[in-house]
Amino acid sequence: MDYNQVALFVAVVEAGSLSEAARRLNVAKSNLSRALSQLENSLNTQLVFRNTRHFKPTEAGLHFY
Repeated sequence: MDYNQVALFVAVVEAGSLSEAARRLNVAKSNLSRALSQLENSLNTQLVFRNTRHFKPTEAGLHFY
C-alpha cells in the first residue's frame, strides 16, 4: 500500500470533491484521480462513488477513512 495514495484519499474525503482536493494540494485532478484508482485497485475495493457531478465515499471508504 502506498501511503501517499492514502494521504491523497484522506484529502479528497475531507475536501468533499476531487476538484477541491486537487486545488488545495496544488496537483492535477487527473493525477489525483489516478492515485485514488490505484489505491482502490491495491485494496481491491471501491472507496468512493464518483461521476461528473457527484462524489461520495462508499461504506468501505468511510471505514477506511
